[in-house]
Amino acid sequence: MHLLRTACFLLCLLLAAGCEKEELPLTGSLEVTAYDQVGRPIPGATVRLTPGALEQLTDSLGRARFLDLATGTYDIEVSQFYFLPHATSLRITDHPVVRYDAELISDPNIPRIWIYSPDARYITTYILGDSMLVNADAANEVHGALTYAIRSDRDGLIGEGQVPETGRIYVTVPLLSSGLHTITITAMAATGHETSVALSIRVLEEPAPPTLLSATPTPEGVLLRWTQTTSEAFNAYEVIVEADNQGFSSFLTSTFTSTDTTFLHRDPGFGVDYTYAVRLQLDNQVELTSNRITVPSGVPRLKFESQVMGMLVDRQRPLLYVITAESPELLVYNTEDLTLVAVLTLPGVPESLAQSGDGSTLFLPLPRAGAIQLVDLTNQTVARTVPALGLAGETDAPFPIRAVGLSDGLLAYTGYGSLRGQTVVADAITGDTLGSYAANYSVPEFVTPPAGDVLFTVEQDMIFRYGVSKGGLALEQRIRHSASMYVRAYLTDDARFLVADAVRRDAKNLQRVLGSYPTGLFALSGDGRYAVGAYGLLDGETYQVLLPLSVIVQGASIDTQTGTFFFTTLDANRTIFRMPMPDR
Repeated sequence: MHLLRTACFLLCLLLAAGCEKEELPLTGSLEVTAYDQVGRPIPGATVRLTPGALEQLTDSLGRARFLDLATGTYDIEVSQFYFLPHATSLRITDHPVVRYDAELISDPNIPRIWIYSPDARYITTYILGDSMLVNADAANEVHGALTYAIRSDRDGLIGEGQVPETGRIYVTVPLLSSGLHTITITAMAATGHETSVALSIRVLEEPAPPTLLSATPTPEGVLLRWTQTTSEAFNAYEVIVEADNQGFSSFLTSTFTSTDTTFLHRDPGFGVDYTYAVRLQLDNQVELTSNRITVPSGVPRLKFESQVMGMLVDRQRPLLYVITAESPELLVYNTEDLTLVAVLTLPGVPESLAQSGDGSTLFLPLPRAGAIQLVDLTNQTVARTVPALGLAGETDAPFPIRAVGLSDGLLAYTGYGSLRGQTVVADAITGDTLGSYAANYSVPEFVTPPAGDVLFTVEQDMIFRYGVSKGGLALEQRIRHSASMYVRAYLTDDARFLVADAVRRDAKNLQRVLGSYPTGLFALSGDGRYAVGAYGLLDGETYQVLLPLSVIVQGASIDTQTGTFFFTTLDANRTIFRMPMPDR
């Protein structure tokens, strides 16, 4: 019985010993915060613990956490590329979390790089053959000497040199191959410290220029078509419209997207030759221009070096006489094919021109020469010069600007200087003055029928009708009227109607006839059926517009023989255009 009790006691002791709980090792946590000398957190710093070779990177708040660390003493090292290493020792306990703030001191030898161009945030596109501009700053805190190297993963070393004392790297380097490049820019200190920054660029092959396929006139305008580019360097298309207007070139541009390959040039100018081209603009600001296509105007015309001062269609011959500014030449053209027939050199620069009633003579006042030049139209020769005589008591020289032939071999002229306010009648052969007829202090406009037996002088406020005889002029009628500063006057060949400053009058009594030309007048046909106004061809009797023009007429002459009219415009005063007159 005693032995049984002893055995039970020993069994209980063994069971109690087996049920005792095993003791676990103690652990703790560590939080390290890295910051710089001004208290800013340092992300990306490496925190190492020994023993255990544990390692973590700090987050955006500069923190690194280690959990379940065995209690005990640890050596801690905090390092980051731009800072000197920071080391300390800490004891880790099981409670609470151990926190440690590590202040890192900047490494004064390590260079820093700031890249401005190319922009490292994007993939910059270049064209093969371009140079890449590198614009950057590099420096370290000790202001030591630095060098730099620029490398491409495709082309190798493409640039190197000494960083200037200013720290600015501003160089252009060649791009030798196409494709996607990784560019590495490295700054190196004499101590061996270096810093690199990498960025990506794309180098594309240069595309071919666009081809302008066609420039087709349509009722709406000129339609352009060109080839489309597939280049990724595309920026825009630019359509160039060059207008050849009197020797001047103007440019109109429009910008389009890569899918646009047509353009309609609406309402091209009247009588203007246009040259078209398409320019491809690339991202690198390179411009590639297509071939050019010129679309000539369909309006026949004559071009001159200076402003057209006067034009006159011969009453009997298919000829057009032209004088231009500052030129002592009379130009003679064929009205049918616009070929130059003759060039007659005059002793001075003419101001205007008028044809005699019988068509044999052209009268051209030469203001600076103080004379009237007569041209023999039958032989197309410079016939004789009639001096313009000043009036008695006048000290100013005569300055004739208008002349007209009359019947009985007479000549009437007026102008400035001693001729101002006067109409002088002279013998067209000898130049002898037959009489002077005072007008207001202005220069009148002369009109006379082909017979030359009547002369109308139209001033700003008066109209005079004179009968012509060998002895001179005889006043037959006069009337007061109101006119613009520059008076224009026209007369039908049969002397039925007189048009003065666009107002139609009975040529006998000078009374106004109902109606007037609404746009002013620049020419009237001899039969009075056609007139040229500021904006087109008019019906000379009803004043209705027969052929509207998209320009402002400045001067004109009508050729009833060929059914055409000639005119200059305000915008093209060095060009004479020819247009057909519509059938009535």
